[in-house]
Amino acid sequence: MLNGRLLTVYNKIPSCNIVSDIGTDHGYIPVELIIQGKCNRVIGADIGKGPLSAAEKNAVKFNVLDKIQLRQGNGLAPIEMEEMDTVIIAGMGGELICKILSQDLEKAKKANTLILQAMNHVEELRRFLYLEGFDILDEELSREDRRLYNIMVARYDGIVRVKSPFLVYIGEMLIKNKDPLLAKHVAKHITRINKALVGLEKSNNNMKSEMDRLLALRKEVEGIL
Repeated sequence: MLNGRLLTVYNKIPSCNIVSDIGTDHGYIPVELIIQGKCNRVIGADIGKGPLSAAEKNAVKFNVLDKIQLRQGNGLAPIEMEEMDTVIIAGMGGELICKILSQDLEKAKKANTLILQAMNHVEELRRFLYLEGFDILDEELSREDRRLYNIMVARYDGIVRVKSPFLVYIGEMLIKNKDPLLAKHVAKHITRINKALVGLEKSNNNMKSEMDRLLALRKEVEGIL
């Protein structure tokens, strides 16, 4: 049932007591967790009634509805403090994930494991985690339909980390782990930087400092290849 990014997210889930899937959508991960017996309890939470209805139908299809709690609510609000064990927030924009974590920061700090998969603005999520005292323990790239996705594993330890723009942009753990898709990831970001530079060159505004920053960043990124 799972493939691509969702399979990578699933594989990052440790054996644990409670898994909370925030923005559960169709409930694919909760259903798979119960089928495989990977955890004792699963909570599927979503802000919308529609996704929860779809998740319920999927759970009924696989005869696991009695073992999955479906809750409606925004972000971490439906999850109690004592339930903050393994928490998944996947399939959302990086800025929204930051907002969800910041709105219930004390809950986020309580989690034993945060598994985060941002659809965009991944560097903003990394920066947020580092500055709020979370350590990024692992990160992996997953390819699905010619697109790359970043899956992070994080945990709060209270240590504020100030990383270089290069490591925040590319992902320190991807480099350390020598991720098999790192070269494609880097090439994508070089293209992204080049487009930004072209845009600045066409602009009438004096953006020399921003161009210098991007050129320096590109030089570091190209050094990986």
